[in-house]
Amino acid sequence: MATYVVSYYLGMDSGLRRNDESALGKYMKKITFILLILFLMMGGFIIDIFFDNAASIDACLDQGGVWNYKLEECRYS
Repeated sequence: MATYVVSYYLGMDSGLRRNDESALGKYMKKITFILLILFLMMGGFIIDIFFDNAASIDACLDQGGVWNYKLEECRYS
């Protein structure tokens, strides 16, 4: 029953037999690969945002400045 439901939603042949799961396996591998790529891209985007801000703060402090967290800018004395 589950193979029929999955095959129906994936647009596969509605006559998929229970013992013929090779077609279903191919579609599940493709979906798993696509989801993996999407999660990696989302994770990379979130990490990039976080480390971009951290790198700006670190560069400010390395040059002897003081980071103003309210204005999010570097101030030099």
